[in-house]
Amino acid sequence: MAITYYLAGQGKVAIVTGDMGSPTVVVKDLGVSGVSGDAKQFNEICSADGQDLWVGGERYSPFNTAGSGEDASLWRSRDAGASWEWFGDQLPYAPYVATVKSIWAISTSQVYALVNINPGNNDYRVIKWDGSAWAEFVNLDDFRQNGANVYHSIWGTSSNDLYVAGYSRYLGFPPYYTTTITHFNGSTWEADAAAPTGALQDIVSISGASSSNVFLYHIESGVG
Repeated sequence: MAITYYLAGQGKVAIVTGDMGSPTVVVKDLGVSGVSGDAKQFNEICSADGQDLWVGGERYSPFNTAGSGEDASLWRSRDAGASWEWFGDQLPYAPYVATVKSIWAISTSQVYALVNINPGNNDYRVIKWDGSAWAEFVNLDDFRQNGANVYHSIWGTSSNDLYVAGYSRYLGFPPYYTTTITHFNGSTWEADAAAPTGALQDIVSISGASSSNVFLYHIESGVG
């Protein structure tokens, strides 16, 4: 069975093709720069058509907000991974500040990224690529409850069916954690849409095959 899939990690992207029994793996080192100790980690890679690829990841160290060079925040390939362009300076925020936690492509002109624009304070936004530029789509801080929301993953089937997921930390004594899912139906966002019940849970990833076939990877009895 022929396969093609992509993996992203420590400043590198792996392109896997061929049969499952004997795949061919090509590793692309994007040459992510930075001083010792700075984050160079890619978090997620996506593509709507197998040609137009996006990969996003961690920003520079919180102690080096000025930055220099090309970080791991956002990269694009228009030729199935053969060559890559740095897009970190085209985010709608100052370069070297935003962390791309998750990214999902519905089409080449509808790409959504979950970003934390202030990692020290968990300030999450969803941004959208419309085929020519990135722009802020929603400020997830608007859905903050009695505490802080931390988001890890974005996924959807269309521009009318998007999810972002993670956990909420509720203040009190003792504080407790529970899952949080925010859903967009094309016109409005709904907080905690169909979130699993029970405290001490954290949704690490959300994905699926259709709007009626959605899967969550979550951690119980602790927050990751």
